Amino acid sequence: IIAFEPLSSPAKTFRAVFSADRQVELHQVAIGRTVGHDIAMHISARADSSSLLEITGTQVEIFPGTQEVGIEKVEVRPLSDFVSELDVPSNAMLKIDVQGYELEVLQATVGVLPKIDWIYVESSFVALYANQALAHEILEFLASRDFSLRSIHNVHSDKTGAVIQADFLFHRHHA
Repeated sequence: IIAFEPLSSPAKTFRAVFSADRQVELHQVAIGRTVGHDIAMHISARADSSSLLEITGTQVEIFPGTQEVGIEKVEVRPLSDFVSELDVPSNAMLKIDVQGYELEVLQATVGVLPKIDWIYVESSFVALYANQALAHEILEFLASRDFSLRSIHNVHSDKTGAVIQADFLFHRHHA
């Protein structure tokens, strides 16, 4: 497992949990297309809702308790700074849960994407974060790179029943 967690507190917890496991490696950075230091991460009252994108009122309305409570400066780098195409084993999976930053992460992985067989990504149908790519954009991006949607999990709806977000499992078509 090669993991990425830009926030200091969750990274500290991750290291404590996996400290004895030599098959788990953590990099305390966010994945993105361009290198950046001191990039603002918007910290949510619920740590799992923090994002490099601004938290919108829609996010807070649908998921109460996720309002921004602070900013932490983080580092952003492309995946190729950590993993080369040669490092990716067969049948590899890329899991992305980055609160609206999914397309940016996918675009930052294009160097290794041809070696990835599975992608599991959370994506939204409505904008919960400022300038986030929506589910249809993620689907189009991956379809154009020979990935097909295999299943949908953890569907979240609002109080009216409208689908807000879900986790998508994609698999690469092999020629």
